[in-house]
Order: sequence, then structure tokens, then C-alpha cells
Amino acid sequence: MALWSMWRTSAARASRLGFWQRVTDVSETRLDGVQRATAACRGFLREQRVETAVGKWTLRREQHWDYHLLSLAKLRRQRFALGPDASPSSRQAWRSLSQSSVDCDTRKRALRSLGSYVGAAGAKSLEAAYLKLIGSRGYQWDTAQINALRVLQIVCDGVAEWTPEHPSREATPPNPPKGAYLWSTLPGTGKTMLMELFYEYISVQRKRRAHFSAFMAEIHRRLHELRNAPRMQAREPRRPGMAQRLFGALFGNGPVAEEQLPGPIQNPIDVVASEIAHSSWLLCLDEMQVTDIADAMVLRRFYEAFRAHGGVLVTTSNRAPTNLYENGLQRDLFLPFIEALQQDCYAHKVDGRVDYRMQTLLEENADASSLPLYIFPLTAANRQRFERLLQVLAKDHVDTLDQGTAKASLYETVVIRVLARNLVVGRAVPRAFIVRFRFEELCDRPLAAADYIALAERFQTFFLEDIPSCIKDRNIARRFITLVDILYDRRARLICLAESAPENLFQIADEKSDEAFAAQRCVSRIMDMQTKAYMEGPLRNDGARNRPKASSHLSVGAASSLTS
Repeated sequence: MALWSMWRTSAARASRLGFWQRVTDVSETRLDGVQRATAACRGFLREQRVETAVGKWTLRREQHWDYHLLSLAKLRRQRFALGPDASPSSRQAWRSLSQSSVDCDTRKRALRSLGSYVGAAGAKSLEAAYLKLIGSRGYQWDTAQINALRVLQIVCDGVAEWTPEHPSREATPPNPPKGAYLWSTLPGTGKTMLMELFYEYISVQRKRRAHFSAFMAEIHRRLHELRNAPRMQAREPRRPGMAQRLFGALFGNGPVAEEQLPGPIQNPIDVVASEIAHSSWLLCLDEMQVTDIADAMVLRRFYEAFRAHGGVLVTTSNRAPTNLYENGLQRDLFLPFIEALQQDCYAHKVDGRVDYRMQTLLEENADASSLPLYIFPLTAANRQRFERLLQVLAKDHVDTLDQGTAKASLYETVVIRVLARNLVVGRAVPRAFIVRFRFEELCDRPLAAADYIALAERFQTFFLEDIPSCIKDRNIARRFITLVDILYDRRARLICLAESAPENLFQIADEKSDEAFAAQRCVSRIMDMQTKAYMEGPLRNDGARNRPKASSHLSVGAASSLTS
């Protein structure tokens, strides 16, 4: 209330800078509160963002919606009015926000019903979009996420004034604005949500959002195609023949080999980087993780060429920039990429302490041992539930599913072409976009991200059985983590029959290795796949050629009834 009084006084006598000065002149007895208030105001002094800052400071001070909404409503009421297209319910909610006698729950409902009006009052910003998002989904306000949003807001301001141009050999290299590198060792802190919010908010036409594993698989595929193209194949320079050399010696023209030498062949990585920068110069990559020397070497050269063409990178990771590709083979060749990444991106740690994926699951179901789509242990009864769930999901797309002929008529063999080789799928239900595998078929074979991406483009529901516990082999663990990451990014359904609970999936000796951090993320995402929001949500289509449409969704009630 003290800040609200100062705001009214300063608003009547001076500008917002005057209000800022009055805030800093408060006595030392309120130093902690003043520090938080000034830190919030400093980032929002432009235009009308200081109003939101004061409201959010009261939330941090009291941790109650009551104080937050009351101050927010009073500040917004000075300069903001509902537009003519506002619904009667929005107008009623707006009036209730300004009444101090209304209880806190009523104000919560009023804020959510206002939608974009309250969330985007004054100058539009990422924080306004964030407030709207958490209000509509019922999420809780997080200080670590707000700090990360301020970094992304700086990127937004720089990108808004940037127009990349195709560089020529004579022109000076472009100096694109900085990107962002959000990282956190704890999974479920909201890094992916913040990056997706940034991607939806930014007003850039040539942009792209992708999972890092899928993006690198595409880079390798395009490099493979370019290297096999006739125009990119390196040819030996033709030497002048005997007659040509004799002719040159007699008439003094010299050898003509220089004219017959082919021109310099452009590096395929530079060609791919140029094409990507031309189509989408703003790249948003989720979960950057470099564990392979091929990815490390390609990524370094690609990023240099991408920035040279005016590209901007925004990415998330579970590792700090300096720890990327740690203990990797020939890491010294990868260090220039790390230095360039630190120079070209704002590296910010999302210092959260809560795994919101796990929290959402526990809020929906206090008993974490009864997961809807993760069936364990490996008993005869659980195998029957696994089979019954598959038949129920496929029954609308299969002609005969009687007891005697179900297994014979259910599956088909599908061959998928992946990088000039065939991937044979023996148990598929193509009309229902369902596929079934044993764990060793997907994770104990030499498969890579490109194979899992091809499967995710063809199918939308994966039945994976006989998943072991305490996976120690790093290659098997890495394949399973990659599979879950790709399916999670595509919002595909993963129905598991496992030996034990998700938290017992991995047993990695080195707790500081890339696999150990990725294993935590994998378990967190498997848990999130059990939530209502994930199971009933739409599939994500990132431009996949064979991506099936999400014609039907699996409800939580149906899954729970079938697996209980």
C-alpha cells in the first residue's frame, strides 16, 4: 500500500522517473522491499510497464493473489479501459477487480475471465503474455521464470529492429542481435514453455521452432543429400593432354589447365546454413545436448555460417554453455562454438526449485504408483491391460477384432525410408496411426534420432513393452532418452509396459554426465505424459511431411478405466 500511495502522489506531480526517485528515497528500514521494487521497476520504466512491476512486487512481498490483484486493478484502472468488443462478463469481472470487499477467489475468477484485457494492459510485453498464460491455465507465478522472461524481452527488442540481408563477398559481415541460452540442471522448470511463449509472441515471419535432436537429424539428412548431388560432388581437376601441352609450348600460350580447373566447391554445411537462414533466420531449439562428435563438428561450422547470414539463436538446455560436450572426443575443436555461443547469446540460468511436470501429475493424482499410460510391473494382469488398451484404441480402424482373429488381423508390416535405408516396422496399425515395439527393438539396436523422427512422423501412438529397470548401458540409455524427447516434442502418446516405476529406469554411474542430466529430464517428461493436459492435447506439427492428423484424443478417464 505504501508503493500505491507513492504512485498516486508521483503520478499527479511528476513523471514515472519521479516515481522511481521517490521509491529509491524510502528509508533503510524497508531496504529489502525497496530492492525488489526497484529491480522490478528498472525493467519496466518504458511506457506503462512500471504498473505491472509494482503489482508483481506486491505479489512477491505477500505471495497472495489478494494483494496482487488489488494493486494491479487500481493501477490499470487509471490508464486502461475495456474496448467496445468486451463481453458483459469481462466488464463485470473488471468491475469486481476494483472492489476491495470482493474475496480472493472471486478476484482469481475475474482475472481469468478477463483474458487478454487484463493480461495485456498497457504496453504489450512478454510478461503480459505470461500473465495471460498462467491465468488461463491456472499455473502459479514463478520468480525464476519472470527473470528469464526479462532476458527474452531484451532479445525481442533487439530482434524487432533487425532485418537480415544476404551477405555478399565484398560486404562486411552482418552483426545480428544477441540470442538467448536458457539452462537449468533441474527438469520441469518451464524452459520449454518460456521458449514457446517467446516463439508465439515474437512478430517475426521467418522463424522456426524445433527440438534439437530433430534439427540436427535434419541437418545430417540435408548434408547427405547435398553430398550425393552431382553438382556438389568433388571432381579431380582435368590435366591438359599431350596435344594441349604441345600446342601451348609451340605457340607460347602456356598450359591451359587453369581454365579447366573447376571453381571452388562450396562447403555443404555453408549451403545448408544459408538456406536455413534465408527461410528462418530466427531459430528456437529446445533441449540442446551435444553428445556425438559428428554433431559437435557440424554444429560448430553450421553456427558460424548461420550467424554470418544474420541468424539469431534462442535455445534451452540442461547444461551450462561451458559444460556442453563435456569430456567429448576432440572437445578442443568444439570450444570455439562455446565461445561464440557465450558471445552471441545471453546465457541465463532458470534457477527454479520446482519440477512443475511432477507437481501437475501429483495435483491430478496423489497416488503416483497408478499412472494411466505407464503400466508396471511386468505381470500377467498388466500385460492383459496393455493388450486391452491397444485393442480399444485400434478397434475403430480395424475390420475384425474378435477374440479368435484379433492378433492375426490387427498388425501390418510397414517399411519407412530413412536416409537411403529401410526401417522395417513389423507390428503397425497404420489406419489408427498406432505402432508397437519391444524395448530392445528400438533401444538395443543401432538406431538414431533420424529413425525415431521418421516413426513420429508416421505414427501418433506408441506401445512400448518390456522396458527394463536400472538401465546402465549408456548407448541404450541415450537411445531411450532420445526417443522420449522426440515423442514428447511431437506430443505423441507413449504407452509403456515396464518392469518398475519411472524413477527406477536409469542407473548411471557418473551423476555429472550428460546422460545423467538427460535421464532426469526423461523421467520428468514421462510423468508429464500421464497428465490430462498432455493426453487430451493436440499433436504438434513442425512441418513434418507424413504427420498424421490428431483425429481423436485419449481421455484420462478412458485410460484410467482401462489400466485399472
